[in-house]
Amino acid sequence: MNTYDDDTPGMDEDFQREVDVLKTKKDLASTLPPPITYQTDPEEFGPLIVSKSRSETDLNEDGQGRLTVTLTGRGKAILRAPFTAKSGGAKGATWPSGEYIAPRLQARFSPDQRPKVSRETGEVVGPVDFLYQMYCQAALAYEGAFGEGPKGPDGLQQLITFLSTRPIALRMNITGELDTMVVAIQGVRRG
Repeated sequence: MNTYDDDTPGMDEDFQREVDVLKTKKDLASTLPPPITYQTDPEEFGPLIVSKSRSETDLNEDGQGRLTVTLTGRGKAILRAPFTAKSGGAKGATWPSGEYIAPRLQARFSPDQRPKVSRETGEVVGPVDFLYQMYCQAALAYEGAFGEGPKGPDGLQQLITFLSTRPIALRMNITGELDTMVVAIQGVRRG
């Protein structure tokens, strides 16, 4: 094992190079699946895995924790032309045209409405937060497929079954921390 200290001959030559953090971030982002819309395919990849959790700190007026549903699975997308990310954690990263399989898409939503709250100030800055927006998108995808929303007391179960067992479109983005995040749930048009 080599160790270096200030007196090591050749150390200056070995370590005299710039570190371009923006370039390394772009290079690392390009190892992730491109931030585009992927289509799930239960016949090819199996149904999405469904898990749920309840918050111990985000409670409603009845003292019940907020329900969050997570769908995890794989999806496929085809880039017909090279793609360069214009924003987000992958800004500047480029992917060649071709077929891409996202090894892990994870969409989260909550049917329990909460306002959007600023992380910096703790103040309410919008009528609904991201998890509830994703729930609304999921419900609209169901309505697009069936012409109406889920009905009855098991409506949420109907929605989750639809999302996990039917092809849906999940738009993925790359965060500033170079992690993937599903930012939209959409129905798949059959034509």
